[in-house]
Amino acid sequence: MRHVLACTLAVLGCVAAVVAAEPVPAPAEAKAQVLALADARRFDPAPLASLARHPDAGVREAVARAVGELASPAGVALLAQLANDPEPGVRSAVAQGAGRLASMLPEKAGEREALGKELRHLLQDHTPDVRTAAAWGAGMAALKGSDLWVLQRLSLEKAPAVQAALLQELWRFPGSLWIKRATTFMASRDARVRLAAAWSLARSGRAEAVAGLKQAAGDGDPVVRMVALEGARRVNPGALWSELLAGVTDADGRVRMAALQGLAATLVKDPGRILPPQGVERLRALVGDADPDRVQGRVLAIRLAGAARCCQEQLRAAMAGGEPWVAGEALVAFAQLGEVGSDQTVREWFASKDLPRRLAAVNAFKHINQGQRQLIAALADPQAEIRLAALASLGEDASPTVTSAIKQRLEDQDPAVRAAAVEALAGRNALPGPGELVPLLEREHGTEVPDAAVALVNSLAQSDPFTDEAKAALERLVAWPDPVVARAAWGALLKRGAVVPLPEVKAGREAAYYRNVLEWAGKPRWLEVVTVRGTLQIAMDTASAPLQCFRIAELSEKKFFDNLTFHRVEPNFVVQGFDPRGDGWGGPGFVMRDELTLAPYEAGSVGMALSGPDTGGSQLFVTLTPRPHLVGRYPHIGTLAAGLEVCQRLRVGDRILRTRVGEGPLPAYLPIRYGPISAERLDREIAGWREERESYKPQSKWLEMLRTAKLRYGLVVAMGTWCGDSREQIPRLQAILLALGEHSAFDPPRLVGTDRSKSIDTKLYPYGAVELVPTIVVTAGGSEVGRVVESPKSGSIEEDLVHILAPVEGWELPNE
Repeated sequence: MRHVLACTLAVLGCVAAVVAAEPVPAPAEAKAQVLALADARRFDPAPLASLARHPDAGVREAVARAVGELASPAGVALLAQLANDPEPGVRSAVAQGAGRLASMLPEKAGEREALGKELRHLLQDHTPDVRTAAAWGAGMAALKGSDLWVLQRLSLEKAPAVQAALLQELWRFPGSLWIKRATTFMASRDARVRLAAAWSLARSGRAEAVAGLKQAAGDGDPVVRMVALEGARRVNPGALWSELLAGVTDADGRVRMAALQGLAATLVKDPGRILPPQGVERLRALVGDADPDRVQGRVLAIRLAGAARCCQEQLRAAMAGGEPWVAGEALVAFAQLGEVGSDQTVREWFASKDLPRRLAAVNAFKHINQGQRQLIAALADPQAEIRLAALASLGEDASPTVTSAIKQRLEDQDPAVRAAAVEALAGRNALPGPGELVPLLEREHGTEVPDAAVALVNSLAQSDPFTDEAKAALERLVAWPDPVVARAAWGALLKRGAVVPLPEVKAGREAAYYRNVLEWAGKPRWLEVVTVRGTLQIAMDTASAPLQCFRIAELSEKKFFDNLTFHRVEPNFVVQGFDPRGDGWGGPGFVMRDELTLAPYEAGSVGMALSGPDTGGSQLFVTLTPRPHLVGRYPHIGTLAAGLEVCQRLRVGDRILRTRVGEGPLPAYLPIRYGPISAERLDREIAGWREERESYKPQSKWLEMLRTAKLRYGLVVAMGTWCGDSREQIPRLQAILLALGEHSAFDPPRLVGTDRSKSIDTKLYPYGAVELVPTIVVTAGGSEVGRVVESPKSGSIEEDLVHILAPVEGWELPNE
């Protein structure tokens, strides 16, 4: 190993000597050069050696991160050089690069040992941030014995932030030596440390972790409790049963949702368990909860009701409701109950022309009589979404009939279906041999969507025995023009121990392009996403991912995201969307190279969805709770400055109405409020509300007529706090009522909030569908006598009210 490293250093030293006389580029130009090399996935020793000696620390930091992405053994020497840099930011980048590079070298490569040496050295660094990065690097590298270094450092570490970084990587290591040590940290005074310990215990899935998880389930920090209850899905069924039951009534919604998920998982694994009566009663209330802000928790309750085989009436009501995601989940749960007529109900849904109902039926087929036959038939459905859902619903069914039907989908016209079929057959150990896989791969050459080719590549790599034919095919694929397929083939060969250079990418960009990107990224940028449930305002992380942020902004400016959907909602975890296919398999027609840093994934972090290295396109996700396992593995695109509550009420299928990008400070944020809204809350939470009311002067002639009304009238208002007309007209209505004072014929108005979907609680607003907001309904004796829709016809609400009351009061109005 020392011989290899010494030779590499000598080569780089010679290169450095050659380039030493060249002028030093300005920092902006140097960073653009690094970005160009990283985007092309090209390890070019001469410029990298020169740039690693640049006087600007930011350039050296960029080099260290880039070297980690370029998968060249020659990069080890550069990282060793930079590991002694005086700037902590550079050494932190070295720790990240070393961990990443080690993960991309063959397992038996001697350079991995050298990288491990650097990581061990950096774990002792005097700067906490460097030690934190080295902890991540150790988890990423997963070198033999690295768990012992981490535990050794943990026994000496005093900084809570570094303790947390070490603890949250422990679950990645084999064995269980670390579990007892991690459990002791549940007594830490620092919530970050307790959370990190609970995180590794929860993800380990080991029986030895149960004691620590029980302790964490009673922690004072709700996120620690949530993580502990999430661990119930991985340990032995029932190990945390009492903690899960208690969690359902926790004061924190995140803990309640984790408890619902854990109970459902336990009942699936151990169907003999029964929820206690008080648990069933609580579950009935949750299944029937129609509050829009708690819809994701309601879906989890519905899933638990299916696993517990209870709550029939509440499930029927949810199925009959107008929310497609909720109704579909209720259908699946209802099918699990085995009620008389449930089979027929599922078949009726499948016969519908409505795609969400058909998809729900496919998901429910596995719970009904002759469901396998229905799913096999669905594999040949005209709609690709149905075929994909059927493949997923067949799960692990490895019967000959099912396997034969799935093999037919290898010829499917849709590349996503072909890919899913390959993965399904691989999971059943039913793939054909290399002799048949290679021709299938050749057929994928030139297709616009590489998913099927990538699935075939991965399957070819797993073939046993791994034949010379399979190896030769993968070596050819490394040269494919599609960078995703080439990268997948390279990764497959790497797993088989083959040493092949990382395929370069023909980015087709001039140097000026990268300079422009970095200039653009040097200013504060934001992305605003307007959905039917509210607005997300994202502060873009251009420092972590300048090129990916730039290209996302380009897509937004081209209106690419308008009218797309959120296709994935995982309560308590993520919401994901921005896919033109709407099913998770689509993209913008190009892929981007990953730009990975150690930016944290807290609640409200925005990341780039991936299906493998360097596969990012247009799909973005938002984390709903802290998710440290994503750090350094998914590009960090930004952070929600506003709108986390919107993400928490998104449903599958919700539309993105429009997006826009901007520079500088974020625009004013308009929150959405649902249900009954008090005047005091509007004054307090909606900017400009009070000012609009106080500045409006109603016309006196119409006020005088309104004061003469003899009957009493009600006012029911459907409004949107996000809507400009609502923010203008409803404060004016309030001003009119204040001006009328004790002579007003109107009861205080009932203000009912809704979002852009216009769905509304019919108990609060029993006057038909809301098409536009605001809609002001005027009633007498409980019956409608007229309404003002969006904006007054006459130009003022007070005049419109006079026209509505005139026929009832018998007023004669002057001719206008």
